[in-house]
Parts: sequence; structure tokens; C-alpha cells
Amino acid sequence: MTDTFINLLMIATLVAGIVYLRSLLKRMQTRLGQDLDKVRKRIADSGQTVGMTSAFHKSNQREAEAEPEIVFPIVMKKDVPDFLFKVPLPVPKRGGPFFLTGMHKSGTVLMNSMMEEVAQKAAVPFVDLPAALFAIGVPIKEVRSTSGVFGVPGICFGGLRSAWVGDADLALVENGKAVALVRDPRDILVSLYFSVAKSHTIPDSGPLRETMLKARDAMQNADIDAWAILSARGLAAEMERWAAWVARHPEQVKVFRYEDVIFQKQQWLRDIDKWFGWGTPKEVLDQIATKHDIRPTDEDASRHIRKVAPGDHKEKLKPETIAQLNEILREPAAKFG
Repeated sequence: MTDTFINLLMIATLVAGIVYLRSLLKRMQTRLGQDLDKVRKRIADSGQTVGMTSAFHKSNQREAEAEPEIVFPIVMKKDVPDFLFKVPLPVPKRGGPFFLTGMHKSGTVLMNSMMEEVAQKAAVPFVDLPAALFAIGVPIKEVRSTSGVFGVPGICFGGLRSAWVGDADLALVENGKAVALVRDPRDILVSLYFSVAKSHTIPDSGPLRETMLKARDAMQNADIDAWAILSARGLAAEMERWAAWVARHPEQVKVFRYEDVIFQKQQWLRDIDKWFGWGTPKEVLDQIATKHDIRPTDEDASRHIRKVAPGDHKEKLKPETIAQLNEILREPAAKFG
């Protein structure tokens, strides 16, 4: 009798969940339809044809073909055209959505490369909105509205090098889970200096191209010590904002430090996979980690992977510069250990 009741209760719960999900998707489609009409009208009025699809893979081909795509209007700030962004509609049983976030120069390229492969093995679509924006030369800070794209369950959103989109903080829905990657801010400044001056990829067009080219020209003659001190307060403010975002989502954000994971990639991937609840076999995770365990024997300023070892600021900056940075960055850095 008890078993029968439990079984009936489970069936009723499952049916209620399916009904709720269908209702949620229907409401989402209605709102998106209204937003799409507005964006299409603006695009038509401007005489511009803007088409954009996300950099995602369909990890489980049969499921991906059975599920439709959702088109989201990405609404930009003035002087930047809106565009339409397509994401796959996955099987929501995977939970989420999932977010890969991290500070600039904290190892996010490595994290995204590895986790895109893990997502493929776990049959979770991987979507990179910032990469789509970068392709047209537009920074993510120019976004005014993502029209709810980050609320789609069962998707892993990568490429997020800030915990905010446009001016608003990244909102995590009830079942959302995020990873935040941080790094010693003194090493961030050194790495950023060489990336801006030498190795950062520059888009072929768009306002971001001009901004990056000007920054590269300016950096050619910049003194690294003076630049680091000048940039430190802005980085301190950014770290404070990161810390506040993490504090608002204590049950949904797991923080990893670059210093802790650069030499422990296998355990790092296992920890992220466990946090997301994907259940990827350990041997698969270890194989992916080994593939991406790149450690240059010689430093090359022209390459993105210039030097991975923590503590590079001790070699590149003067002791008096480091002392000033310690004062400026001590409080926000301490919040991440």
C-alpha cells in the first residue's frame, strides 16, 4: 500500500513537472516572440541585416536534432546594432544552466577549452555569447539585454570574463550553478600588460578593434611598473565587485584559484564536473586535462600562453612597485584567499 502510494506520488510529481516546464517554455516563447518582433523592426528600419549564431556544439546529435533552437534578441546599447542569437533547446534533465566565469587573465581560456570538451562528453550544449560578440568587434559591456538567454536550463555558458553583462550583474536562476576563476591580481596585471602589448587577438572589424589597436600602440612605449600601479585601483574595484557577486550567491558559485589549479588540472576538472553534477567518467576527464596541460619551457611574449607559473610579478616588477600594489590590492585579494 505504501509503495503504491509513493509510486503514484512520484508519477504525479513527474507529470506536474512536465506541465510546468511546458508552461514555462510557452511563456518564454511568447515573450521572445514579442522581443523578436521589436528587434526585427529596428533592424529593418536601420537597413542592416544582422545574423548571428552562437559558438555551440550539438554534443548529442540525435537529441539536438530532435530539439528546436531558440532565437534570442540581444539588445545592445545605442550606436551598436541589435542581433539575433540562436541557442539549442536541450533536454532540461541536465539541470542548470551552468556558467563558466573568471577574471581576465585568470586562466579562463584554458578553462573554456577544457570544459567545452567535457560538456560535449556530457551531452550539454556549450554556448559562448562573448565570442559571438567579439567576432563582430563588440564588447559584452555594450549589451543592454540578453532577453533571458542565460535562463535556459541544460546549457553551459562559457567565455564570461566578468560576472556582469552590460551594466547588470549576471543573475543566476534558481537551479543555476557557476564556477568563478580568480588569480593573484599582481600576476593578472603583468599578464594583461604583455597580452595587450603583444598577444591579444584583435577582431577584424567593429568598435572593439579600434579600441584594442589604440591600446596596443599605447602599450608599446608604456613602462610596466608605471602601468601596473596606474591600473591597480581599477582592478581592485573589479575584484570587489567579483567578491560581492560571489557573496550574493553562496550556494550557487564555486570559486577556484589559478594558483591552486594550474598544476592540478585533473583534480580541477573532476571538481567542476562534480559541482555541475554531470557525472563524466574520471578517465575521460583525466584524458582531457592531460591534453591541455601545456607548460612552456621558455617564455614567449608573443604567445597567449606566455608563462603559466604563478608569481611572475616577482620577476617582472620592481620591489617598490610590488609594495605599492600590495597596499592597493590587499583587501580585495584577501577576500579570495
